[in-house]
Amino acid sequence: MVIKKCEICGEEFEARDGRQIYCSPECAGKVPFDGIKKRRESKKEKVKNGDRIIEYNTKARQLGMSYGQYVAMLYQEGETQRMTV
Repeated sequence: MVIKKCEICGEEFEARDGRQIYCSPECAGKVPFDGIKKRRESKKEKVKNGDRIIEYNTKARQLGMSYGQYVAMLYQEGETQRMTV
């Protein structure tokens, strides 16, 4: 087990697994709702990436290429950034 510091109260505790960040259910219940907003924003970002995929696929088909061929061409030309989907 790993000794960690609770992100809410600062108390040290033994984490049951590597993902645990709060010492107790009470501290986990005190988490501000900012985390919910961050998750919603990340979902919006995924939708934006989905729009980019559709755009790339459309352009690829217009050029008579597959999506993969088109994206590979963009990477070779350095015109695209890695997408997180």
